Amino acid sequence: KDREKILKYIEEHDLDAQELESGVFYLIEKAGSGSFPVETSTVEINYTGFLLDGEEFGGGQGQKFNLSATILGFKYGIPMFNRGSKGKLLIPSGLGYGVYGNYTIPPNAVLIYDIEMIDFY
Repeated sequence: KDREKILKYIEEHDLDAQELESGVFYLIEKAGSGSFPVETSTVEINYTGFLLDGEEFGGGQGQKFNLSATILGFKYGIPMFNRGSKGKLLIPSGLGYGVYGNYTIPPNAVLIYDIEMIDFY
């Protein structure tokens, strides 16, 4: 179901997104440079999160966290972004907050993130 919802969103918004083996979709809107983080990197990003209907549910500037301690969608998708790159992640609910949701995120929600990679180590 989530994959169908994501594909519909991509079509409606004319996005050129790529699908990862995990089921996460990503789109690089501005290329960065250099190497890429790995699933165990600590990253510093600017991000804004949205639901499929466009409702913003959160975000932050200069947020630092280890990818191994976050949602699977970030763990799989953020390694597609190198320093200075900007783009989107489209994350199926099972790789986000699943059947439980989280604060402002309802259960079974597909998540869309605008991402800007600042740094990682």
